[in-house]
Parts: sequence; C-alpha cells; structure tokens
Amino acid sequence: MSTTTPSKTARPFELLRAVTQRPRDANEYLDRMARSLDRIQSILTDDVETQAGPPEDIALRNHADSSIVSSQATTSRRTDSVIYELTDAWAIPILPNGAPDPARGMALQGIMLCDRQVELRGPVAGMSLGSRWLVAGRAEDDVLRFGEVQVVADEQTGESSHIAAYVLPSADCLLRPEILTPKFDHRSGRIVACINPAIAAAWVELGVMERQLIDRVAGCPECDAIVSTRKGCRNCGSVHVDTQPMIHHYACAHVGPAEQFDRGGELCCPKCRAHSLIVGADFEYIQGPLDCRECGWSDSQLEMIAECVHCRLRFPLDQATEQEIVAYHVERLDSLVDDSAA
Repeated sequence: MSTTTPSKTARPFELLRAVTQRPRDANEYLDRMARSLDRIQSILTDDVETQAGPPEDIALRNHADSSIVSSQATTSRRTDSVIYELTDAWAIPILPNGAPDPARGMALQGIMLCDRQVELRGPVAGMSLGSRWLVAGRAEDDVLRFGEVQVVADEQTGESSHIAAYVLPSADCLLRPEILTPKFDHRSGRIVACINPAIAAAWVELGVMERQLIDRVAGCPECDAIVSTRKGCRNCGSVHVDTQPMIHHYACAHVGPAEQFDRGGELCCPKCRAHSLIVGADFEYIQGPLDCRECGWSDSQLEMIAECVHCRLRFPLDQATEQEIVAYHVERLDSLVDDSAA
C-alpha cells in the first residue's frame, strides 16, 4: 500500500483509508513485540557500556528501557492482556511545537494496541527512532480515537514494516488535556487559551480536535480582562450607596423618613398628628432615595455596574464585550489503555 499525502481541503480520515487485515493471533503479536523490545534491550546495554550518544538520546533510551522492564514484567500474564486491533488507521507526525505535519501523513495497514505497547503496520517509511506521531484508529465500538506515540524500534518484514511504539502518558503529551482547556491568567486578568490558536485550528481542520464552547463571559472594553458585576451608583458606579426607609401615610398622603414618625415607640404622622398607626392599614413602607457616599449623586434606582479585575475601569454592564471561552476535546486512545490495564 503506497503512502498517501493528505490534501489541504480533505480530512485525513477521508483520504487515509487503510486496508484492514484480519486480526492475528494475540500471542503472535505479543511475541513479535517482545522480540522487538529484547532487541532494544540489547542495543541499550551495548550503548551504556560504550557510554555513547548525546544526553537527549540517553533520556530516550532510559524511557524505552523503562518500557521494556514493564513489558517483561507482564510477560507471564500475556493471556490476561487485552489486545485491540484498530482499523481505518493513519498517522501524522507531530512537530516540536505541537503542530501537525500533514504533508508527511500516511495511511497504516493497522494498529495493534496492548496496554501502552503499540505496533504500527506499514508501510511506515519516515518513522524514525524517537519521533512522535499522532495515530488514529477505530476499535470494535467504531469510535475514531487518537493517541500520541513515540517510536522505539522498527522491524522490516518483506515489503512491509512493523514499528514498535508506546502510547505517551497524558502528562507527557504535547496535546495533553490541560493544554486544551483555557485558564485564568492572574497577570492579565483574562481567561486565555493554553494552546496556540493557529495550532489548535490546524488540528481541528484535520478532525483530531473538536472545538467546544464552554462559556461566555463579560469583558472589559479597554483591556479585554474579565469583569465583576454588581448594582451601584448610576453616576460613578460606586457600591457605597445608602438609603433609608420611608413611610407613606394613607390618610394625609404624607411621605417622610420613618424616623420622623417615631414618637417613643409609637408611630405618629408628623403632618396630621394621627397616632397609633398600623402598617398595612394606615401606612406602608417604601424605599427612599439612594444617596452615593462617593459622588453625592441621589437617585431612585441603581444600575448594573461592571468593574474590570485588571485595570479597575468601572462602566455600565451593557457596555461590556462578550467573550467566548473555548476548550478542545480529543477522543483519546488512553481510554483503551486504561481499560486494558484494568
């Protein structure tokens, strides 16, 4: 099967349809994986003895070595491991900045997944040792899942190749979940994306990421920071507004501060001198004028005021900008890995 390069307009799972082979025996797959990992163990042992290679290669070998130890520890329980055969498989290299490299995308004949061990069936030209790829495939539930893998070995078998790789833990992924969720930046007062918008757009275009609107918030028209809201003075926006209860006497229609009606525990109208007033029968309480302690403004109503958490600008809430808070979702291979580990 020849390598296919995605076009700029087509989605990869439309162009990169793989020819699915029949599932192989689980023991055959595990034996092949064990042989590949044994070979890596031998190479690593030779390299350690000669102390060859730059520091970054040593780190890669240490990571691969830990995977080998884990694999050997589970050899005795091979029959208990869950093997997943993923179809409609394809792969795209991940650049160091987390962006995709669709020009080098390729279709795969299939993916075998067991715990975090992965075998990619080729042709898989260009998958060099240590390189990171985003792979995709469908399990029996027909859900297209994606995972970041790192190549640890390759095996040439006739016209095709078999790449041994491992699924990176979420914490080590360039597209890890916390990067796909926006966060509050205390320095700017904004809710910001943790992933470069251009990179996110590239993954969305490829169908790997799904854009999700999670909220809308009010923003400052000056600096775009989020705002707090409350009722305040219609003139200056201050929350330091005082009011006092008023009494409306039905009989004479007098309206005055409640304290003027108080005569030693008895309510008496200061205008008509009626006494022993009963609330509801003789009078009602009403709200008095609102007086701002900061600017002296007096009014009968308050207004919804916004205040920027960053630049402290106060303004009527209806002048705020509306900002969409967006996160991204990736249907991950991790769910299968976790299931098989359980």
